[in-house]
Amino acid sequence: VDMMKHYEPDGQRILQIASCFGSSFDAATVQLVYDSKDESAVFRHLDAAIKDGLIIQTGSKYSFSHDQIWQAAYSLTLPTEREEMHLRIGRQLLQGIPPAEIDSVVFTIVDQLNRGSALITDHDEKMTVARLNLKAGEKAKAAGSFLQASIYLKQATALVDEEDWEEQYNLCLRLYTVCAESQLAQVDYEASIQ
Repeated sequence: VDMMKHYEPDGQRILQIASCFGSSFDAATVQLVYDSKDESAVFRHLDAAIKDGLIIQTGSKYSFSHDQIWQAAYSLTLPTEREEMHLRIGRQLLQGIPPAEIDSVVFTIVDQLNRGSALITDHDEKMTVARLNLKAGEKAKAAGSFLQASIYLKQATALVDEEDWEEQYNLCLRLYTVCAESQLAQVDYEASIQ
């Protein structure tokens, strides 16, 4: 942490953003969230972190060189500000990625939005996040990741309320149906491997 605190504020900010994605990330996504007019800033700061041994680059992917370094970078964001940071990242990704490409990064977007979902107050945004969680849940279910599907779908059901059954009936029915199917498949799978 001490080494990171010696970085200039932009460098610390880039490490904070990168750490919100976990131990590995890609520079293009960090660039999208960092939202600077200086397109080389992210790469310049990542290069400095590589030289210091904090980050490893493999092709177009980056990763923190150790889990403790990732945790140290994540700790640069105060715990009280993390939910807001994740929500802001999710919103920026959703706005910055063309709709045709959302499916390819839906897990990344939803993971960020879910970590900040307690701060969402706008009903339309809640419905958008619920739909994205449904999409992620269906994609995970189709891949046979029933536990992950259930997590996304439970998050989606937590975002809808009783009034939505009247106004968003098809969405609510689909959410609860796919959630039940995923949970049933998960139980069947667990029973089959014992």
